Amino acid sequence: MNTTEELKQLIRWGTIVSVNKNNTARVQFSDIDNIVSYDLHILVSNANKNRYQAPPDVGCNALCIMMPTGHSDGFIVGTFYNAKNSAPIDSLNQIMHWTFEDGTVLDYDKSTSTLTADVKGPVDVKTTSTALVDAATSATVKCPDIQLKGDVTITGNLTVVAGGAVVAKISSQNMAITGKISSTNDITTNANITAQGRVSGSNI
Repeated sequence: MNTTEELKQLIRWGTIVSVNKNNTARVQFSDIDNIVSYDLHILVSNANKNRYQAPPDVGCNALCIMMPTGHSDGFIVGTFYNAKNSAPIDSLNQIMHWTFEDGTVLDYDKSTSTLTADVKGPVDVKTTSTALVDAATSATVKCPDIQLKGDVTITGNLTVVAGGAVVAKISSQNMAITGKISSTNDITTNANITAQGRVSGSNI
C-alpha cells in the first residue's frame, strides 16, 4: 500500500449517525461503501480535573483520524460546514457564535466588544462565594416583577420614578416624596415635623 492510500485509511471524513453518553459517536463513511465505524472518541479541550463536553449533532460532517487497526479505533477531530449545512453567520466581526437547537444564541461581536446571550429559557446563576456586577457606566434590569430575597443595602442615592416623574428620592439623609404617605402603624421621629399644609388625626 502506498503512502496516499495509507493516508486515506488514516484520515477520513463522514457523517455522524449516532452520539453516545460517554462522549463517543459513530461515523458513516460514504466513500467506503457507507461503512459505519464503532464508537469513536470525540476530542475535547480538557478531560481531567477540568472537563469540557459539547458533542456534535447527528448529521454533522466529521473529520476523523483512524487507527491502523481498522474501523473500531479512532478519534473525531471535529465537524465542519459545507454547502448543505452553512455557517450561521456571514461576518468577520464575530469571533464567537453559538446557536443551540432551542434558539438560544451566545454571540460576541469584536467590532463593538459586545457579548450577547439570548436565552430561550430560565437562567440560573449560583456561586458558593460573592457575586459582583461592575458596570463602568450604568446597568439596567428590565423585568415585570423583581424580587429581592434578603437584606438590601443601597450605597448612594435612591430615586423612584412612576409615570415618567420622580415620586420619591432619598439622598444624603434626606427624603423627598411627591404624593401621599400612608401608614397603618406609628410614625416615630427624634426631630421636628414641619408641615406646609394641614395635619389632622383622631388623637391630635
